[in-house]
Amino acid sequence: TQWGLTQSIVVNDKAVGTLVVYYLEERPESDEGPFLKEERNLINSIAERIGRIIERNRAQNALVESEERFRELVEHSLTGISIIQDNQIVYQNPEQERLLGALPRPIKFADTDSIHPDDFNKVNAFYQKISTGNLPFGAMDFRFYPPGEKVGRSNLKWVQCQASRI
Repeated sequence: TQWGLTQSIVVNDKAVGTLVVYYLEERPESDEGPFLKEERNLINSIAERIGRIIERNRAQNALVESEERFRELVEHSLTGISIIQDNQIVYQNPEQERLLGALPRPIKFADTDSIHPDDFNKVNAFYQKISTGNLPFGAMDFRFYPPGEKVGRSNLKWVQCQASRI
């Protein structure tokens, strides 16, 4: 009508809605119908802000969905996964828990006798390089005994370990 003004709401260069502003009573002609130039600028700014809010909400929703998919992938992985921060294990997926035992447990390899003696120095050096940032990504294999089991040849396990510093 003659008392209204419409402005498209744009998200990612695509119109997703319309902002419509009306006067409730007839107004004299101004810069654009009954609206002053300043009012038109304000309406444009409001439409732009609404578009940015919609865009931010969509991005937030996409991030939440991505995090949920990633969490599902990690939780159901057949590979053991741990996150270590400040020399503490802060997360391990169920497969890692099955292999190494529940948290809390020590991270320092010197605190455990689970590592095969012939591999201990290699594992400790690898951990030091990763934790100090001297090696941003690396892989190694070593032998260990599952926690709580008697040390013996029959329960010796081989581990292929990949680590990256995040």
